[in-house]
Amino acid sequence: MLYIFNKDEVLLEIIDDFYDDEYKRVLNKDYTYKFFTDIKNSKNLIRKNKVGFRDENDIFQLFTIEEVETSYSDSNEVNVFCQHDYYSLNDKIIEDKRIVDGTCKEALTKALEGTKYKVGIVDEFHIGTLNYYFISSLKAINEIVNTYGGELDFRFEFNEDNTAIANRYVDIKHRLGEDTGIRFTYDTNVEEVVKNEIMDNHFTVLYGRGKSLETENGGNTRLITFEDVEWSIPNNPANKPLGNKYIEDLDAIAKWGRIEGIYENKDIENTEELLQATWDKLQETKEPTASYKVLVNDLSGVIGYEHLKTNLGDSIIIVDEEYDINVESRIVEERYSIRDIKATKEIILGHVLPSITDNLGSVIGGNSTGGGDKDKPSIDNSNFPNTLPQIPIVSTKGRFSTIEISWTYENKMYYNYEVYASQLENFNPTPDNMIFKGQASVFLHEVKPKQTWYYRVRACNTHGKFTEFSAQVSESTTKIADGAEYFENAAINSALIGSLNADVIDSGAVKGTYIDARNLSVTDGNGNKTLDIDSYGNVKINAKDIMMKSSSLEEMLVDAKYSETNEINKEFKNLILATNDLKNTLDEVLEDGIISRQKNKLDLESNINDYELKIREIEDKINHIENIEDIIDRYNTEYSKEQITNMFLGYLSIEGLVSSVDQLKDNDFIYNNLLSFYKSKV
Repeated sequence: MLYIFNKDEVLLEIIDDFYDDEYKRVLNKDYTYKFFTDIKNSKNLIRKNKVGFRDENDIFQLFTIEEVETSYSDSNEVNVFCQHDYYSLNDKIIEDKRIVDGTCKEALTKALEGTKYKVGIVDEFHIGTLNYYFISSLKAINEIVNTYGGELDFRFEFNEDNTAIANRYVDIKHRLGEDTGIRFTYDTNVEEVVKNEIMDNHFTVLYGRGKSLETENGGNTRLITFEDVEWSIPNNPANKPLGNKYIEDLDAIAKWGRIEGIYENKDIENTEELLQATWDKLQETKEPTASYKVLVNDLSGVIGYEHLKTNLGDSIIIVDEEYDINVESRIVEERYSIRDIKATKEIILGHVLPSITDNLGSVIGGNSTGGGDKDKPSIDNSNFPNTLPQIPIVSTKGRFSTIEISWTYENKMYYNYEVYASQLENFNPTPDNMIFKGQASVFLHEVKPKQTWYYRVRACNTHGKFTEFSAQVSESTTKIADGAEYFENAAINSALIGSLNADVIDSGAVKGTYIDARNLSVTDGNGNKTLDIDSYGNVKINAKDIMMKSSSLEEMLVDAKYSETNEINKEFKNLILATNDLKNTLDEVLEDGIISRQKNKLDLESNINDYELKIREIEDKINHIENIEDIIDRYNTEYSKEQITNMFLGYLSIEGLVSSVDQLKDNDFIYNNLLSFYKSKV
C-alpha cells in the first residue's frame, strides 16, 4: 500500500490500486520511486505531495512527487515519478560552519541543524576538519562522506497513530549490507547476467593541477602544474619530459587509445608531489570499471531459501562455469517492486560511487573544489607531514560468527588504516571490499559460522598517499560439529541462561547493562596496554587523546565565564571612576600652581596607587577568563569568544579589552606625563 500525504505531510489517503512500480536505490546516490495507477486515484497525486511505503525490510520510506503524467486514452492511467525526501535537504543553506578535528557525528549534527532530519546511527570514523560555506545541507552531507568515508542511509518513524512522520534520521555507517558469502548461479535464482564496462572516469592521460599559491602582493597564482618536473625510466615509473603538463601511460594508450582528463588536488602545493599523485590516480583510472547487471528471482521468501536474502551493499558471488563467470562484488544498485514481491529483482554489482552528487566528468581528483571563493576560509590537511607508517602486519582470530583483525600501527592523527576482506583467495582489494577505514588497530568483522575469509590492510595519510598492502592473511569462523553432542571450538549463538560460570570467555564483543570486574585491560594492535586497571585500585592510561564531555561541566564552565565577564565589566567601570578621580585631583594641584600642601601630595599619590591597583585587578580578571576560554575551547563548546566578549561594554574581543587597558596605562596625559609631573613637583 502507498501512503499519500500533502506537502505538509498530513495523511490524505492510502491507496492499494497501483502497478508497474519500481523502487530504485543506488548506494550513496539516488533513491527514486515510480508507479502507475488508474486516473480515478489521481486526485491527490500532484507535485510536491508525498508518497510513503514500507520497503522489503519493513522500513518506512518517504518520497516527494516530482512528475505526474496523465494519459487520457483507453488506459486512463497516471504515471507518477518521485524522489526521496532527503532531497529536501537541498533547500537548507548553511552560511558558515566549521568542524575542526571533529568526529563524523559532530559534522553531521552541524549539517542537519535547522532541518527536519536528526542524527541517526553514526559509526566511529577518524577525526576530520570541514568547513560548510554557503552550501546546502545535502552538499554538506556529501562533503562528510568525502571526508570521513562511510555510506548513507535514511530512516523514518511514524507517530503512535500511524498518521504522521514523527522522526526522520540520517545514518552514516562504514558500509551498508554485509559480506553474505551467497553464491548466485543459473540453476538457482539467476535469470540473466549482463557485463557493462563503464567508461566514466576512464583515462589514459592525465593533466595535473594543484593549489593556487599566494603572491607577494597578496594575490594568487593560477593552479600549479608539474611542467617543470622531469621523469625518466628506470628511476621513475614513466618518462615525462620537461614542459609537459600531463603524464601518460603508454601501455594503456596502446590498449584503449588516448583518453585525456584532468586531476585536481588543491591540497598539493609541491609540483613533484603533484606529479606523483597524478600518476597514482592514472593507475586507478587507466582501466574501465566493470559492472554487472543481474536479474534474479527473490527466493528469500521460500522455505529453505531464506539465506538468499540480499540488500543494498551486500557482497555476493556470481558463478557460472559455462561462461567462465566468477565475480565477487557488492550490490551498488537495486530495483524491485513494492507491489509485487515475487517480481524479478534487478541488482547491479560494481564500484561504489563516492558521493551523492554526479561524477565530475573529465575532472577527477582528491580535492577539486572548483573555482572557489576568495572569502571562503581555507581549511585543509596540507600542513600535516607527507609521510607514511610501516606496512601493517596483520593477525586474526576466528570465533563463532566474528573474526577479530588486528594490525601493527603508528599512532598519528594524520594516519588512517583501511581493511579489505573477501572470501576469494588472492583477491584484488578495491573500494567494494573495504570493510573499515579509520584510526584503529583492531576491527571485529561480523560474518557467519563456518566461513573462511581473507584480509589485507594498508595505511594512508592526509595527502592521499598509501602504503603497500599487507600480506594476505586468512581466518575461519568455527562451527558446531554435525550430529554431535559437543561443540567443536564453537560457542552458543543465542540462548537464555539463568546463570553462567566460566573460567575463560573468549569473545569478540561483550554487551551488558552491568559489568563487575576485578581487573580490566585494553591492548592495542602493537601489543601496548592503553588502559590497565588492577584490583588494588591502580589506574594506568597510555592514551593518544582523552576527550570528556558533560552537559553539566559545560554549563559550569560557561557560567564561570559569564561570571568573570561581569566582574571585569564592574572593574572596568571602577577604573573609569578612578581615572576621573585622578583627573580631579590633578586639576586641584594645577590650580595651586605648585604642590604647597602635603594633603594634595597624599591625595594624588593615593589616586595613582588606586589607578594602578584597578589596572592590575582587571589584568588578573582578563588572565583568568582567558584561562577559562582555553578550557572551553579545548572542551569543544559551541560558545565563541566573540559571543562572550560582546558583554565587555561593546568591545569585540578580549584582546581588544587588553589593548584598551594598555592604552589607558600608556596615555601620555593620564599616566606617564602625570606621574613625571607629580614627581618633578614633589
